[in-house]
Amino acid sequence: MRWLFIGDSILDGMAPSIASLYRSRRPRDSVTVLANSGWSTRRWLLEGQVASRVADERPDVVVVALGTNDEGEEGNAEGYGLVVDHLKAQASSRGAKVYWVTSFSGPGSAERYQVIRGVLGDERTISGLALMSGVEMAGEIHPSVVGYPTLAKHMLDAVWSRVVPSSHGGVFLPLAIGAVVAGVVLWWTEA
Repeated sequence: MRWLFIGDSILDGMAPSIASLYRSRRPRDSVTVLANSGWSTRRWLLEGQVASRVADERPDVVVVALGTNDEGEEGNAEGYGLVVDHLKAQASSRGAKVYWVTSFSGPGSAERYQVIRGVLGDERTISGLALMSGVEMAGEIHPSVVGYPTLAKHMLDAVWSRVVPSSHGGVFLPLAIGAVVAGVVLWWTEA
């Protein structure tokens, strides 16, 4: 599978851990991380050239990890929802599935989660706040050097639990059943 991650400084801090986790658990997958410190969802929409980046990378899955720099946007829930919807449309312009990890910290995080969930639904929205358990922080916003790998693992576990079974279950399940049936047949003929 080809994965494209879009985010801000928190995603940038997780990038080395994301790369090593993919190499250890999903070595055949292709992973690209695009992270711009301080960028909001609106700025990614206006300046991020998301549609062309999706065209260049051809991902199967786009994971957006944004929201921390969106402080105050939830005050205009309808307008913020439109920004999220437009960014989602750009990210999915080539048929990629879009999943959104909402802000990991900051005021208004819970409200922004509700707006994003309203656009993408429960299955495609992951609460960044819910992933913060056990993550060592360097301040109010950013994890520490030790905290970034923990947060990356939490985030990827949450994403993989939603994406991998639905995207590969149809391929691997028949193969697994076929292997079991072949093993039973072989055992039966030898017995």
